[in-house]
Amino acid sequence: MITVDRPGYGRSDPAPGRQILDWPADVEELAAALGVEEFDVAGHSSGGPYALACAYSFPRRVKRVALISCIAPYAEPSSTQADNDQELTRLARQDLGRAAEGIAKSGAWLVETPERFLDLPRPEPDLQLLADPAIRSMFVTTVREAVQARSRRVRMGLCT
Repeated sequence: MITVDRPGYGRSDPAPGRQILDWPADVEELAAALGVEEFDVAGHSSGGPYALACAYSFPRRVKRVALISCIAPYAEPSSTQADNDQELTRLARQDLGRAAEGIAKSGAWLVETPERFLDLPRPEPDLQLLADPAIRSMFVTTVREAVQARSRRVRMGLCT
């Protein structure tokens, strides 16, 4: 399994102005460097659309796509269901800059104390896994890298 951070995530540099369909070129370059002709792709959370972009761009090379806990592709926000995702979708359609600011503010606590993310309510198997100090440390490092990169992009005005 090979995992890759999209620009601006983890330790990768931001790449302002990119679109979702720019990502497959990066994946194609990596596959070529590794000599991989056919491959599967997986996308987690907001990475789902990027995995789908690879499948769309390389229908003969991408054999399977897995979408894990991905964002929902809301065509239209529901007027009957009042949840945060629906509200955020509605706000993003009206004022993308304000939506990005709201996301950054709501997750600001993660930048200072990413450990708190791991203390949120979780199913028992997750709690058992996170009880292992080495695994917990790895997750804290990952969360810290992810939110610091996101926070940098918001401060630089790259997420509007």
